[in-house]
Amino acid sequence: MQVWLNNLQHLLAHGNAVVLVTVARVAGSAPREPGTKMIVTREDARYTISGGHLEWTAIETAQQVLKDGMRSPRMRRLERFAFGPNLGQCCCGAVVLPFKRLDVSYLNWMTTLNKRTTQGLSTVRSVSFAPMPDAVMLSDPELGAADSDCLLWDGAGFDESGALLTETIAPRDFQVVLFGAGHVGAVLVRVLATLPCHVTWVDERDAAFPAAQSCRTTRISS
Repeated sequence: MQVWLNNLQHLLAHGNAVVLVTVARVAGSAPREPGTKMIVTREDARYTISGGHLEWTAIETAQQVLKDGMRSPRMRRLERFAFGPNLGQCCCGAVVLPFKRLDVSYLNWMTTLNKRTTQGLSTVRSVSFAPMPDAVMLSDPELGAADSDCLLWDGAGFDESGALLTETIAPRDFQVVLFGAGHVGAVLVRVLATLPCHVTWVDERDAAFPAAQSCRTTRISS
């Protein structure tokens, strides 16, 4: 389950144009890893790629892409930011960020991607930055390569005109171990059931567990 996918599908279904910002490449020290996402609308930004000056600049760039996209709906950009020289931040690394404008015309592949992820299937998303970009492509990952990754292919050096972003989007449930089946634990389990996680719930008193529980919760008692 990828929470940003649900959010993005909801925005597109309601007719909103957005820009999907992805950390495509990291060199040296950077706050977030490749594959990290941020969604930028005309009104706000959701999720985070770093905070600080990089995120402020990324939001500003994304909103410009939204404006330019009124003339060119398939608008996409690729930008490289060095934390020190470009942004005055203390990190000594650099990141490459693709900015991809999405609107209701992309809803079909977004729905397909979300459905595959919900079914536990990994999917490769390919985005071209050529002068006449193709549609976003979805495909099955190669055998044995179903884990999440994010790669930017740009030939010899940084070249936006020939760049291709390939990203494997995989279901990802994080693990939570919760000790205690009292009233606080019961409330926490209900909250955790709304998140992409699997809960291992531990209490020596088997009778303390409520009868109903999430299918993503494992109960352990003595």
